[in-house]
Amino acid sequence: MKMTVPIYPAGALGAGLVVLRLSMAAAGLSLERVAQLGGAGQWLVAIVCVSLALGAGTRCSALVGALAALAVGALQHDPATVGGLATLVLAGPGAYSIDARVWGRVRVGPRSRR
Repeated sequence: MKMTVPIYPAGALGAGLVVLRLSMAAAGLSLERVAQLGGAGQWLVAIVCVSLALGAGTRCSALVGALAALAVGALQHDPATVGGLATLVLAGPGAYSIDARVWGRVRVGPRSRR
C-alpha cells in the first residue's frame, strides 16, 4: 500500500510546520505562569521550547507542552497554544527539523545494483 502523505512533508507544508513549531515555542515561553514557576520548572519549559523550535523529539515535546499548558490553565486564557501543540503532536515536525534528519526515510532491504 502506498502512502499518500509523506512522513516528513517538505515544501509549503514543511515550512508551515516550521512556523508553527517556532510560534508554539515562543508562546510557551510567554505563558504568564511560567514566570511563577521555580528554577527547575523554568528550565523544563525552556528545554521543551528549544526542542520544539529545533524539531528534536517534536511529538513528545509538543505532548509534554500541551499537557503542561493544560495543567497551568492555559486553555482558559490561550486555547490557540494548546490547539497548536496538539496539531504538532498529530502532524509531526516536518522535513525541516532534526527529527527528519535523524529518523528520515531509510531504505530497508538489499540495494539493487543496476
